[in-house]
Amino acid sequence: MDIQRFMKKPHVKLAVIVSILLLAAFLLWFVFGKGVGEECSDNWDCFGFGTFCIQTRAQPYRYCTTTCDDDSDCPDGFKCLRQPMLNRRDMSLKVKDICVPLQPVPL
Repeated sequence: MDIQRFMKKPHVKLAVIVSILLLAAFLLWFVFGKGVGEECSDNWDCFGFGTFCIQTRAQPYRYCTTTCDDDSDCPDGFKCLRQPMLNRRDMSLKVKDICVPLQPVPL
């Protein structure tokens, strides 16, 4: 099949454009996403798969965190602790091991 003739088809052009836009959005998220411990407003602010935005009673604001198995999974200044988490969609309570700061995270 001739590649130039194939690329002239409208649905192929659309698929290529959408793919490029999705790749660009992912790269922007990868570059500008916030790491564990940084302030966030929702899960999309946090960089990487498995990271999410939470607020605990010990912190005055929401911050990015991630799940962990032990302290070595967390960055310096964080500890892996079992925390109750409220799922706001169905109001269920779950318990997860997450990275939490040893000291309140400064703004």
